[in-house]
Amino acid sequence: FRRVLFRSVVFGGGYGVLCADLCARNNLALPALTPASVEAIRKLVPAGASVANPFDLTPQANNHPDWLPKFPLAMDVIDRDPNIDIIYFQLGAMGPPTAEVVRVLCELRAKSTKAVVVTWMLGGQEFIRHMVDQGLHVFHESPGALKTLDKVIAFGERQRAPQVEPSAAAQPAAFDWRAQVPDARDEIGRAHV
Repeated sequence: FRRVLFRSVVFGGGYGVLCADLCARNNLALPALTPASVEAIRKLVPAGASVANPFDLTPQANNHPDWLPKFPLAMDVIDRDPNIDIIYFQLGAMGPPTAEVVRVLCELRAKSTKAVVVTWMLGGQEFIRHMVDQGLHVFHESPGALKTLDKVIAFGERQRAPQVEPSAAAQPAAFDWRAQVPDARDEIGRAHV
């Protein structure tokens, strides 16, 4: 459950690099989509878009009237991809298509069995409130969002792990300070010799 698809809806690919680093620090993988998903998505995004993970559709995908209507179709392909457990969006300033992008993300959340997570530093409060009301997990910054994902997933993993009764043999041995730290009297004696 640690396989994340990162989708940037901002200008430039720097957020993808940042996300890849943060995912690695938080035990989250950025797997490739299946070949069938990649083939399907290539038909739905501008030619310069990256369909590797991190996924960068370029600003053209959200700002051009030929590509914005295909955004929900691309999200459906990602949602069906078996290599992905979490769909993570980094949103930035989007201008006029903001309402449409928010609508698509809310629809994705409503039909997806996967976690849909959003980081949006510049989001309008009315849009953020609407997304939260629709069940999206919205954060103001990526480090906190990805750290939270790691902690929530780790908690779930611990809950699903088989419970074993502790035995006397399983108890850790007491830490032996003397074996690890030289006796101070020996050190003092050496320093004065």
